[in-house]
Amino acid sequence: MLKKSFAVVQIAALMCVSFAVALPNVAVKTGAVSISGQVKTPNGRGIKGARVVIKDAKTMEVVSSVMSSTFGHYKLEGIETGRMYVLSVSHKSFLFALPSHLLEVEAERTGMDFVGEPAE
Repeated sequence: MLKKSFAVVQIAALMCVSFAVALPNVAVKTGAVSISGQVKTPNGRGIKGARVVIKDAKTMEVVSSVMSSTFGHYKLEGIETGRMYVLSVSHKSFLFALPSHLLEVEAERTGMDFVGEPAE
């Protein structure tokens, strides 16, 4: 019986490890926070002029939007914590495999990057 229960504990421990998730850099704050990242190509080159939009996940109303800088960086400021949002990107000359992220914003977020390939 001891061997059987030990095996069950080992399996349970392995299952817990397999569900571990890496989170982006998070700094705990309350009220309004910022969300930032970079829009880039697979080789890391910044994509200028990409539109990054954050919408309320319930109403799909635009909360804020910005254009990415020369080096592809963006920062959305004044985002209310304690809510769900859809963060998305678009560009006339690039396609994105993952153009949207569903976020529960509890704190400031950095490293919310998007990777795009040139549209053909």
